[in-house]
Amino acid sequence: MNLRTRNNLIAIFCFGPIAVTLLPWGVLLLPIWIVGLVNDLSGNPMGVGYGPEETIWVSIYPIACLLLGIAGLVGLFRVLSIANAPDSPVRGRRLTQVLVTCGVVSVVIFNGGGGGIISPFEAAVPAMIYWVLPLVGTVYFLFVARRRLFGFADATN
Repeated sequence: MNLRTRNNLIAIFCFGPIAVTLLPWGVLLLPIWIVGLVNDLSGNPMGVGYGPEETIWVSIYPIACLLLGIAGLVGLFRVLSIANAPDSPVRGRRLTQVLVTCGVVSVVIFNGGGGGIISPFEAAVPAMIYWVLPLVGTVYFLFVARRRLFGFADATN
C-alpha cells in the first residue's frame, strides 16, 4: 500500500463519521439557526427564536461550531494534500495551521463546551467516533506533514 492510499484510508476512517453525519446536518440546519439569531437580535417574539429565557449564545453556538468545523475540514484537506505529495510547494502554511486549529477548536467546543451532544465520560463509542478519531487523525497528519508545514527538520538528517 503506497503512502497516498494509506493516508486517504486513515482520513476516511478518522474524519468520515463527522463529515458524513454532523456537517451535512449542520449545513441543513444553518438557515434555521440564522433565522433564530435574527429573531433574537430583532426582539421578535414570533418565529424560530428561542425565547426570552435563552441567551443569544444559543443561536450563535451552533453557527460558530459549524463554520469552525468546515474551516477545520478544509485545513485537514490541505494537510492531507501536503502529506500525500511531500515534494509539492507549500503555500499558505500559516493559513493551513489556522484552519486546522479552527477544526480542533470546533471539535472541543462542540463536544465538550457546554451543551455538547457527546460527552466523552458518558458514552464510549460516540466519544471514540467524535472525539478520539478526529483528534488522533489530526495529530497523525500534522506529524506526517510536520517538515513541510512547520519547517521542522527530520531527525535522520
